[in-house]
Amino acid sequence: MRGVGLLACLVLLVVGADAGSFLSGSLRWRYLEGGETGPVLVRVETVTYWSRDFSPFVGSAPDGKLAVGDAVKLSAQNTVLLDYGDGETTFINGTVVDVHTTGVIPWVGVHSVHIKEYASRARAETLREVFEGDGDVRDAAGKTFVIDYTPWTLSLTGCCRYKDQSNDPGLKFMVQGTVNTAKADASPDPRTLPEVPLVSMSPMHTSFTVASPLPSQSPAAPVSGVVQWSWCPSVIWTAPSWGSGAYAPSIDSLTGVVTWPSAIDTTGTYHLCVHISANPRDAAQGVFTQSDFRVLVQPSDTIAPSLVLTPHGVPGAFSMLSPFWISAHIGFANSFEIGAVANSSDSSLAVVSGFRGTGSTLSFLQGNGTLTATLSVSPQLGYEGWMALCFSVEFQGLSNVSSMGCINMNVTQDAAPVISASAAQFQVSSLGFRLREGQQLEALINGFKPAEEDNVTVVLRSDIEGAQSFSPVSIGNNASSLFVYIPPRADSGRTNSVCFAARGADGPLRVQEEAVTCVSVEIERCVWTVREGESLLSLSHDLGISWLQLWNFNKRALRQPDKDLRTGDGIMVGQEYEVQRGDSLYNIATRFSTTVQRLLTLNADLSEEAELRVGQRVCVTFDSCAANAA
Repeated sequence: MRGVGLLACLVLLVVGADAGSFLSGSLRWRYLEGGETGPVLVRVETVTYWSRDFSPFVGSAPDGKLAVGDAVKLSAQNTVLLDYGDGETTFINGTVVDVHTTGVIPWVGVHSVHIKEYASRARAETLREVFEGDGDVRDAAGKTFVIDYTPWTLSLTGCCRYKDQSNDPGLKFMVQGTVNTAKADASPDPRTLPEVPLVSMSPMHTSFTVASPLPSQSPAAPVSGVVQWSWCPSVIWTAPSWGSGAYAPSIDSLTGVVTWPSAIDTTGTYHLCVHISANPRDAAQGVFTQSDFRVLVQPSDTIAPSLVLTPHGVPGAFSMLSPFWISAHIGFANSFEIGAVANSSDSSLAVVSGFRGTGSTLSFLQGNGTLTATLSVSPQLGYEGWMALCFSVEFQGLSNVSSMGCINMNVTQDAAPVISASAAQFQVSSLGFRLREGQQLEALINGFKPAEEDNVTVVLRSDIEGAQSFSPVSIGNNASSLFVYIPPRADSGRTNSVCFAARGADGPLRVQEEAVTCVSVEIERCVWTVREGESLLSLSHDLGISWLQLWNFNKRALRQPDKDLRTGDGIMVGQEYEVQRGDSLYNIATRFSTTVQRLLTLNADLSEEAELRVGQRVCVTFDSCAANAA
């Protein structure tokens, strides 16, 4: 059974190592259910970071302290509270999701989840009449109104900040957010490291991005301005500045890039509070959240290791201000590499990570001044959308830490496979083929699922005459099998439907829906394929016509009928006739001196019971010699 840590004595009067233990905190929420009227259910999550050395923390680690998976009650003499803004408050009961023991300040990350029911989608809604543009509602008199919302306000409060900070040391903390499900399905999701490393007076190491994506957006096509960044109100924190205010950090409202002053020595530890807004053009009634984190400014002569992020094992240099993104899938382990290079082969390196969510594992190998770590993330149901994962690397036991880097991850639900078909010959559309009887179709049937860890099975669902084989060619998430099919002569003129099914491997949270796709195979009308041993004489006998008439259908290709006919060639066995109004099989047979049975033999898509359609094509053959003799 996991241990339970108790943060019980966070008050300003406590001295020594326990004078302050809060390092970083953030809020995020997602809509779960509810409509325009009545209660609304949301999931509120907090991520907080605390000093692991705080004496009341007791856990399951060998040293008696907190370990990943331990349960934690952040009661703090009733000072650490989550206020929902509707009169209800709750203490923070969370789970340790990260432990950092190698830096100057060992810390633990605590993740808590709270399912909250609000009475309505916003705290208040009022109508405001507008005279131009579209509104939200129109009354019986034809007046147009927009709905103004007052959101619910979340507040995470407690005491106290860590004592070594240059701004707000040992003071109470507050992180806020707003809930308005009429305007958004989720808040921005801040994922910055609890302690962002910089190097003093180094322009190359004094910028970083406060990664706070909106889950409903996509990193593949982000929309500028949907999320905006600013500093938190001054009532919550004290912004650091130097030179009587001449130097201060700045934040780009459209990118979230923080630029730290590099013209003055700022070595030390600080905290920043960033306000992240969704739908900023509707700020008065929109959604925001906040992230409070520390900044560690290392001395200007610091030699820090270099960070390299490699998605899916494909090498690629990391650009700190332009992070790449990877695709992830619920129900699968999605892996990528975190690399580091030191300036000395005897340096020992470690990975520092921010909040990764539940279901992640981190393993690494190191040696000769390099480190290769693999992070495997298994997103859970309900966490779809855009999220960010942030990292740095450090020399173990030292304060030398690399710049922070973040990977954007687009999480999607598992889905049924997509089936496609391809062939080197006879393909006339994405799922259509056309060939004559006797020819061999070799079609590759592919079943694809985006998750690279999946294993798709593709099967033939149709029992069709002429199917020669269906054998696997490749396996994995992009599996394929070869379908070999030779249409029989009796199917001439018919379009056959051949169906295939595909499904992914079993697993928790995975979609087991089977995808079924059918391809159409049109067998050409009025043309047969010559088999071995066949001749004009034998073919004409099968058709019930004279060999001269059969040669007449093909005299352009068969100038020497006893020599030019080869196995595998196509041979015309009649001529196509377009059905006219009033036609029937009987009067067509009479007109062309043939029989209804012969028409049915040449046209597999016809039947005596079905009526002919005007414009329909029918293969007809006739023995002109017999007709002339008559």
